[in-house]
Amino acid sequence: MDNINVYYTKLNSNFSKEKFDVYYNELPNILKNKIDRLIRYKPKLHSLIGIKLLSIALNDYHFTKEILEEIQYLEDGKPYIPNTFSFNISHSESIIICACYKSSIGIDIEKIKPRNIDKLVTFLSKDEYARLSISKKQDHLFAEIWTQKEAFSKSISKGMNLSFANIKINNLTISYNNNSWHLYPLNIDDEYSCHICISDGGQDVNLREISL
Repeated sequence: MDNINVYYTKLNSNFSKEKFDVYYNELPNILKNKIDRLIRYKPKLHSLIGIKLLSIALNDYHFTKEILEEIQYLEDGKPYIPNTFSFNISHSESIIICACYKSSIGIDIEKIKPRNIDKLVTFLSKDEYARLSISKKQDHLFAEIWTQKEAFSKSISKGMNLSFANIKINNLTISYNNNSWHLYPLNIDDEYSCHICISDGGQDVNLREISL
């Protein structure tokens, strides 16, 4: 798997309970239990569809659905399946997305919407806060910065345990512990910002929309 492979779907408002049940019943118990622990329907749906996208990716690489029974979780909650490939899942509003690669990968997608940056200053460097303060497209810029940092944090399996303010981004490159990590912007939808982060540069991205 030399390229980055990305699967995404845009859910419509009339996604049926019957279809939910069909996808749910395809899952091994370990994943059913994880979905069952979620309280609200929307997070349950997002989690289920993320797994469905992963199942499609696994099938593309000739793994059977039974491989999902071997799913495990890192300390930050990031899932992985031994002896397959690295993957990461993200969702925001109606879009769910799954990115796959041969080595560790992170992806984040966010709906672009108004934010009070003064309440988010702890996640920003001084330079980023200054840029946001004068930007005429503040909402777009914040979503861009956030998805870049979140994708990086997920790629190194740190989650929210990483100090986002100390993540320095320069021309879609992040230096961390004497290593460089590379960001790839994805144009999924004009109302969303999305980035992938991996340790390699210059990789091609294959983007595939899935109708569910």
